Amino acid sequence: ICISFQGVESGFALWLNGQYVGYSENSFDPAEFELTPYLKEGENKLAVRVWKWTASSWCEDQDFFRFSGIFRSVYLYMLPEVHVWDVKIVPTLSEDFENGNLEITTLTCGKGTIKYCLAEDGEEVVSGEAVLAGDVGDAEACVVSFPVAEPKLWSAEEPNLYKLCVEVYNEKGVMVEVITQNVGFRRFEMLNGIMTLN
Repeated sequence: ICISFQGVESGFALWLNGQYVGYSENSFDPAEFELTPYLKEGENKLAVRVWKWTASSWCEDQDFFRFSGIFRSVYLYMLPEVHVWDVKIVPTLSEDFENGNLEITTLTCGKGTIKYCLAEDGEEVVSGEAVLAGDVGDAEACVVSFPVAEPKLWSAEEPNLYKLCVEVYNEKGVMVEVITQNVGFRRFEMLNGIMTLN
């Protein structure tokens, strides 16, 4: 169970049931905390103390009225035991542009499996799966790589995109998360002082 503060100026500290949870001092970026270790059954008491001035106030000294407090949304959310914290997708091309490769790095926690599927206009191009053997709460990287034959190239004139679908299953085979992402194959480089694309 996590809590997200989308914006608090200028700093704040958080307590749950009298136990200190954490502190944040970045006014204009989200601050998130895990509450699970501090929760109890029944009613829980959440307390937030906001400071108007902090050590970083000088850095955020922009031209606006300075009204301190919680000025954006605050919400609770729950993560499954098998969870993808982060996804990195790196599409690359061969020198002759005839073949591509898709490398997917996921930062995960928990035990289960991840299934990957790359599709073009609803037609499957490549797919595969990987086993997750991590512990709950301990993030570990899972890297898979797929060759893609004759990929359609992305450019501003022809913005060809593939759809990557990442499905996360727990140990019982129950789907707990689905992540979709558009993927484009292109190569940008400088050749003889000229910016080139594909």
